[in-house]
Amino acid sequence: MATLGVAAFCVIGAASRLLPADDHEHPDTHLATGSMKDTVGRALHTRSYVLLTAGFFVCGFHVAFIGAHLPAYLTDEGLSDRTAAIALSLIGLFNIGGSLAAGWLGDRYQRRTLLSVLYLARAIVMTAFLVTPLTTASALAFGSVMGLLWLSTMPLTSGLVAAMFGPRYLTTLFGIVFLSHQVGAFLGVWLGGRVFDSSGGYGPVWTVAVVLGIVAALIHIPISIMPERSTQLAPAVFDGDNTRLFAGAPERGDVVVFRHPTTGRDYIKRMIGLPGDKVQITNGIVQINGTPVPQETDGRFEELMERQGPQGLRPRCANGAVGQGGMCIKERSIET
Repeated sequence: MATLGVAAFCVIGAASRLLPADDHEHPDTHLATGSMKDTVGRALHTRSYVLLTAGFFVCGFHVAFIGAHLPAYLTDEGLSDRTAAIALSLIGLFNIGGSLAAGWLGDRYQRRTLLSVLYLARAIVMTAFLVTPLTTASALAFGSVMGLLWLSTMPLTSGLVAAMFGPRYLTTLFGIVFLSHQVGAFLGVWLGGRVFDSSGGYGPVWTVAVVLGIVAALIHIPISIMPERSTQLAPAVFDGDNTRLFAGAPERGDVVVFRHPTTGRDYIKRMIGLPGDKVQITNGIVQINGTPVPQETDGRFEELMERQGPQGLRPRCANGAVGQGGMCIKERSIET
């Protein structure tokens, strides 16, 4: 044990050497530019983050209660120790596929919807497990299906945190969410033992687990990665000073100055869409409500072929394939 502790300490020390300093040498590599204290404070006042944290409490309750008490529940109901061990092992086995599938799906569909489906599916699976006759087959089937739903919440939850606040303080923000998970885990294990000691069974805790699954499914529905309405624009812009700034409602073509509520960056943009408009970019052409925005050619300009921006992407050149350091010709148009 002491050897493992020393090894872990050495690995942490070596890894810290590889991390960039927490300064502003590369501000574009982070979505969040504020301090960690400001970001955490902003997160704790964001409804979607609070709901996500509450939902992860339920995940901890489920996995800890089932992981700790499922074998005892099965043997108390007359199944063999072997069956109980296999059922628990199947949870771990199918958890691998479930977690990988959840991560893949989270890149293609709304994570909040997937989380709602997962928590609801847990409630349905537990209900079916309790109302059907308990056999070896049903116990193994429960372990397999529950394994698919086991930690599949993990990539979706952490992905939502990253989408809300960026990667810079992801470990801290997800750590707070995970603390809620561990509180739920403690209560799941403790309540299961407490109820069993007082009543001789796990029935009430199973009921609580089902109800919590339904609640978690519901509270994930309003989660959004967009800023809350109250934080979308600085109050000084729209409270009282609106008429002085705009002299009326904004129109297409107006210049808008705003500060991003999550990253803290200042932007100067030209408004091209109004509330209710559908804005798309198809083949490099901006379309509003399905109609291409008129453009007129504004000549060409040159730039070196090199990686640009935080993602390190190379520009597309009108003069074909250009090697690193070569001259890239870009065409310029003005949207009228």
